[in-house]
Amino acid sequence: MLEIADRLLPLLRAPAPVALATAVDATGSSPYPVGSTLALADGAAPVGSVSGGCVESAVLAGCRAALGGAAPAVRRYGFGDPVAACGGEVDVLTHLLTRADAALLAGRLERRLRGEAVAVAVRTAGVALGRLVEGVEPGPGVFVDRAAAAPRMLLLGGTETAVAVAAAASAAGYAVTVSDVRSAFADPGRFPTRTEAVVARPHDAVRAFAPGPADAVCLLGHDEDLDALALAAALESDAGYVGAQGSRATTAPRRDRLVALGLPAPLLDRLHAPIGLALGATTPAQVAVAVVAEVLATRSGAPATPLSRLDGPLRVVASA
Repeated sequence: MLEIADRLLPLLRAPAPVALATAVDATGSSPYPVGSTLALADGAAPVGSVSGGCVESAVLAGCRAALGGAAPAVRRYGFGDPVAACGGEVDVLTHLLTRADAALLAGRLERRLRGEAVAVAVRTAGVALGRLVEGVEPGPGVFVDRAAAAPRMLLLGGTETAVAVAAAASAAGYAVTVSDVRSAFADPGRFPTRTEAVVARPHDAVRAFAPGPADAVCLLGHDEDLDALALAAALESDAGYVGAQGSRATTAPRRDRLVALGLPAPLLDRLHAPIGLALGATTPAQVAVAVVAEVLATRSGAPATPLSRLDGPLRVVASA
């Protein structure tokens, strides 16, 4: 439920009834984690997914049945089922939200979109099957969908690349702040919804942001007088990722300035510069993909290698 907060919330705010199908348990291979949800409202297109495609038609039919008055139900898709689940099994709860539950869920989704840690509990057994639970204590017959506080990303420089990175990072679950010394380039209207924009010198922005181990700082502008101060502040912080955009000709003198500021080698080694993975990116949108991909790989400890060249699990859980 929480992974589609931005698209589910408008459905909950509208007057039409909403049916949900949520993966509440899974064994073996499953393309999406438990908690993944498909939502359907009368007159609207479906939102979300529980499996990435292999059971979606059946799940959508279940949501339509719920809108038509069918009772809440949990159905298992998987081994031996004509509707495959990518080699595993997945239990899907399908139910119609009451107006009270829709209001309760909307409140949780609003908090999630603010980047807060959130949990939503729903009954998966008994006479109250499909009803949301006010508290979030797990127990028999209760599924809890949890989301930790969103990691944060600070973009230094309100460039066109920053606009694209803000969009890509927001879609990847980051709470994004953009900082620029020029008010025209720190105008919130230039950036995706829920992106915070501040007018500040880059090193002051880093200190105010106070990044933690799950957070990222990306220098996307260029100011010779201020860049080194900003990068030094970021590298001396607890930020899990620090990157700087620029050519190799720009990167070398930046490193020299950091050395002149007295930054020790272990901190210098934390700097990802030039920023991003080698994807052949040229446009701001393509660069954004390269940047966010490197941030995600660094945060999870993944090798950023094509999956076709690796063995083992496809999904790597972030370490911070």
